[in-house]
Amino acid sequence: MEIKSRWIKSMNDFCLTVVMTALGLFLCFSDSIVPANMPTLPAGGILVRSDMYVRLIGGIMLLLSLILFIKNLNFNKAAETAALRFTTSSQGILTFVALIIYALLLQRVGFAITTFCLGFFLVFLYMYKENKDIEKTRPILIRMAIASAVFALALLGVVYVVFGFVLRVSLP
Repeated sequence: MEIKSRWIKSMNDFCLTVVMTALGLFLCFSDSIVPANMPTLPAGGILVRSDMYVRLIGGIMLLLSLILFIKNLNFNKAAETAALRFTTSSQGILTFVALIIYALLLQRVGFAITTFCLGFFLVFLYMYKENKDIEKTRPILIRMAIASAVFALALLGVVYVVFGFVLRVSLP
């Protein structure tokens, strides 16, 4: 079954536009994401409340989805149109599963351990993919694992410094 329209250049981009618009509207108008009911305004006013950042991200998503929608319209009807296609790879599926496991374990295990494990897994997974032409001997796999661990530790350190100390956001 092929889903195609002569009005839209790429159905994949159109589906992305619909999802981004829905998510952007949810982020802009939902009251259940970040509580905004503070008894008094913070020192900086309404723009420094935590819910304003989430709403700003939603507004940016809405703007970008509008740009993508306009760019995707087939105004001259002479351009070639592409049908809806989903391509999957094992790395994409493993990344999706890893992110779901990360979200489920974040509160139970803790931020540091789950973030390190996710970073290590993803770096190792994509490093393994990028080096597909190289024979995977034990010393090479050990070097890849060490490099992945170093990167995951550095990522965790940067996240802790930026969010914990600079922005003073409490991490889970």
